[in-house]
Amino acid sequence: ERTLSTTGLRVISRLRIAMGFFSPAEAVGADSKHLKLHLKPLNGSGSINGISFGEGHLATALASGQPCDVLASVVENDFNGQTTLELMATGIRMH
Repeated sequence: ERTLSTTGLRVISRLRIAMGFFSPAEAVGADSKHLKLHLKPLNGSGSINGISFGEGHLATALASGQPCDVLASVVENDFNGQTTLELMATGIRMH
């Protein structure tokens, strides 16, 4: 497993149709311990989902458009028969 450090990302909103609101980051899992993110480069296109285990407490501190740096591994996420790439963050630094 290789870890990469990426700087100059920003948290972007994801539409939560079932709940009827936009959320840049959300606490997920048992006891809301984990953090689910949707990230985009500050100077570029494209986006990627990310997860950070044990960082659910950061969900309320992250705002849409929030610049951040992330230390992460790129992993395959197999869910409901679909495989996607996402970041498994081991460190998040907010600006």
